[in-house]
Amino acid sequence: MTVREDHNNYDAIIIGSGIGALTTASLLSQIKKKKVLILEKHWVIGGQTHVFKRKKYHFDVGVHYIGNMDQRCMSRQIFNFITENNLKWNKMPHVFEKFVYPDFTFDVPSHPEEYKEKLIAQFPEEKEAIEKYFVDVKIASKWMEGNYASSFQVPILKILGNLYKPKKGKALALSITKEYMDQNFKDPKLKAVLCSQWGDFGLPPSKSAFGMHCLIVTHYFYGGYYPEGGSKNIAKYIQPTIEKSGGKLMVNQDVEEIIIKKDRAVGVKVKEKHGKSFTEKEYFAPVIISSVGFHGTFNHLVKEKVNFLPQLEALSGGMSAISLYIGLKENPSKLGVKGENYWISGSYNHDATYETRNDIIGGEIESCYLSFPSLKEQNPEQHTAEIVTFADFEAFEKWKDEPWKKRGEDYEALKSKIAEGLIACVEKQHPGFSALIDYCELSTPLTMENFTSKLAGRMYGLAHTPQRFLSDWIKPQTPFKGLYITGGDICTTGVVGAMMGGVATASVLDGAFGFGKHLYKIRKYNKTKVEI
Repeated sequence: MTVREDHNNYDAIIIGSGIGALTTASLLSQIKKKKVLILEKHWVIGGQTHVFKRKKYHFDVGVHYIGNMDQRCMSRQIFNFITENNLKWNKMPHVFEKFVYPDFTFDVPSHPEEYKEKLIAQFPEEKEAIEKYFVDVKIASKWMEGNYASSFQVPILKILGNLYKPKKGKALALSITKEYMDQNFKDPKLKAVLCSQWGDFGLPPSKSAFGMHCLIVTHYFYGGYYPEGGSKNIAKYIQPTIEKSGGKLMVNQDVEEIIIKKDRAVGVKVKEKHGKSFTEKEYFAPVIISSVGFHGTFNHLVKEKVNFLPQLEALSGGMSAISLYIGLKENPSKLGVKGENYWISGSYNHDATYETRNDIIGGEIESCYLSFPSLKEQNPEQHTAEIVTFADFEAFEKWKDEPWKKRGEDYEALKSKIAEGLIACVEKQHPGFSALIDYCELSTPLTMENFTSKLAGRMYGLAHTPQRFLSDWIKPQTPFKGLYITGGDICTTGVVGAMMGGVATASVLDGAFGFGKHLYKIRKYNKTKVEI
């Protein structure tokens, strides 16, 4: 039986509870005093910012580090506003990342000038090209920011937004990263170092837009930050801002359809889960917002076809991830680590690493990302590590329809082999690491798809190719009245990218000048409420 919840107690319904959804809801609640209902299919709020517990250990599923969290940065000021300044941030060590290659390790400092000088010291023959590179990444990044800001504006404001974008920024931003590297640098090791963070957005140099590469580089120019108490505090401190205006956040709510009538979104059909049983419900509101991405929205939740489906299909490619969550017996600082991240690469050719990503199922692993979340906190109760690598959903697809935790001995054997390979890869870099392990658990692309509703577990959403940033349908507004998109697909991937997608959607719902009004109120709040 379907329970019809048509009393219209809510001004907006948001599908999903990731940072994009939470940002949109908090802004609508605080600035417009809207009553927002958030429906989350998981049993915990937060999307990829949530935390899970095993034994005595807590693990962050998607937050490893975030840049631009100095109090003067707009991204920090937005966080201050949507959490009412309750979320605190810890600065990572000055050397916040290490790029590890077969015959050398490059330490990345938390300052662009120092970073540039270290590169020049290591590759003196490329000094002129390195100096040009640091100019170019700023130009391309500025164009990308302007492109985002103008993408969802009314025509007159779009024209004004285009004036913000540097004239030669478009050609730079929409070039291919590998092409830029090959045209400007000679040393393959230098090219590799500069592209070491490609895993932060999921495409290797031969496929990614140079502008996306530049956004990541500039995002971490001044180092990395981590939320004190873990990423669970993001949702914890946003939730009250939504509830103050009468909003509500509900878990175990699997939205199956967005109800469209006469080209207008009017509600959602939901399966409310109760263990192995469920109740069918319908909720109605004048505004429906989806944070499950364009693919999840228009290939699953909306039954009517939209004209950009072919373009959406072309941008739906991308990798998924395998993560090994590790509980440690002792403080890993005894290995010489201080809380920095490690990008471990078995080759200087990132494209070759990408092309052989599915070789991981054989257990031989040469490249991975290593993080020590507990060392990023002030007083951790227990110590943890996380190892991440990439793979495609197809390598695990044969188990897709099997019940969770009942996928058989062959699946568990494969997971054990991959876990052993990841640990062995880290052990080469940090001898003694394996002896510290008390507990470990591996997640696969099946896990990612199940909990995020992303196509094939592709956690980065739409591929960050040049075509993505030329697509005029990528904006909060949709072909259906009352239906909006929020989250990472609107802006870019990552916590801040998804948060900015949330800002865009809330701004659109506040009228033609909503973006400016929102930024003004956020800056005013920080000026009067936050000590800088």
